[in-house]
Amino acid sequence: MNPLEGQVKVIYVTADSSGAGITEVPLCPSDNELWYLLWALGQQNDGDVICAWKWNDVKNPGGIQLFAENVSANRPFAFGGFVESQQGPGSAPVEITHQRYPSYIFDASAVGKTAVIVALVVEQIGVEGAI
Repeated sequence: MNPLEGQVKVIYVTADSSGAGITEVPLCPSDNELWYLLWALGQQNDGDVICAWKWNDVKNPGGIQLFAENVSANRPFAFGGFVESQQGPGSAPVEITHQRYPSYIFDASAVGKTAVIVALVVEQIGVEGAI
């Protein structure tokens, strides 16, 4: 199947901090789903804090930090590290599955701070090897 065949979906995922420290929002499809990530933005409502994207997979279960920046509250931080006027992870869609996916993280200052991911993906369901 061509990577761009499938259903285009907007994904909206949130997570609230449970206290001061790292809060993570995984961009992870269900088992038997394969997503091609076209672009994603992470955002938090905390303040000027460190935000990052990391990659999770079975070989690196703790994740690998891809890049990080100090980002103001309610300012988008794009997957790919681009400034907010640019979109997307680059030249090609990124294949993500239930075992290989990015997460948006931020260093929360207190309980109740919220992080959000908004992403545009092409979804393929029931794809062999997608788990």
